[in-house]
Amino acid sequence: MPNHSRLVVLLSWASSLICVAGARRPGYKPYTYPRPLRQQFPPLPPADRVPPTTPRNLTARATSDRQVELTWEPSTDDKAVVGYLVWLSGSKVTTITDPSYTKYVFLRLKPPVGEHTFSVSAFDAAGNESEPCAPAKLAR
Repeated sequence: MPNHSRLVVLLSWASSLICVAGARRPGYKPYTYPRPLRQQFPPLPPADRVPPTTPRNLTARATSDRQVELTWEPSTDDKAVVGYLVWLSGSKVTTITDPSYTKYVFLRLKPPVGEHTFSVSAFDAAGNESEPCAPAKLAR
């Protein structure tokens, strides 16, 4: 049989050593971090609460019976415009994530094409969304 009593003595000696090392001594002052830690680092930038401007001059042009091309002037923002949301008759259809792309083509629209209204809104990285632009109807 192995001698476990020796192991128990060593463990109890090690735990008492740990307890003694962690005991408070008179005059002991633990190191305290400067309060608050946040002041050591650069402050966070203020939150972006300003939405982009509304896209302007939206035009809708039928290129075939079931195809419509939308174009608009880009929006601006105090930080940066991240993309555009395209709306068809009040429902969001797609998200364009390239802010330099100000053109969208609807393929395979259900006829009659002339009954649809189109709109576009812009959004920034903070999630602020502009008001949708004035709805556009087809110009043939």
